[in-house]
Amino acid sequence: MSTAFIAVLLPALLVLAGLAIDGGQVLVVRRETQALADGAARAGAAEIDEAAARIDPSVPIVLDPAQAAAAATAYIAEVAPTAQIVVTQVDSTHIAVRVTSAPVHITLLQLAWVGPTVRVQASGTAEPRTGITAPGQ
Repeated sequence: MSTAFIAVLLPALLVLAGLAIDGGQVLVVRRETQALADGAARAGAAEIDEAAARIDPSVPIVLDPAQAAAAATAYIAEVAPTAQIVVTQVDSTHIAVRVTSAPVHITLLQLAWVGPTVRVQASGTAEPRTGITAPGQ
C-alpha cells in the first residue's frame, strides 16, 4: 500500500517542485525581458527628429524612424547582448519592439516533457514626449 502511495505521490511532488522552481525562474526572466522591451522602446522614442522640431517648435515632436530603430537595437545590444530584438513598428509617432530572452534552462519540468530550455517574449511601445505637459508629471 505505501509503495503504491509513493509511486503516485512522488511524480506529483516532482511536478509541483518543477512548477515552483522552474516557473519562478521563468517569471523572473519574464519580468527582466519586459523591462528590456520597455527600455528599448524608450530608447527609440528618445530619437526625435531635431531638424523638424527646430523648424517649427509649435508642431508636435516626431521620431526619426531610422534612428529610433537603431537606438532600440543598440540598447538591447549593450544591456542584454544574448537577447534578440525585433522592431515591429516604427513611424513618426511611436515605436513598438518585441524582445526575446536568452534560453532559460529548465530542470525539473523536463520530467514533464517541457524541454531543456524555453524562451520568453515581451513587447514594449513608446511615444516621444518632451517637457511637462500636465500637473503631476
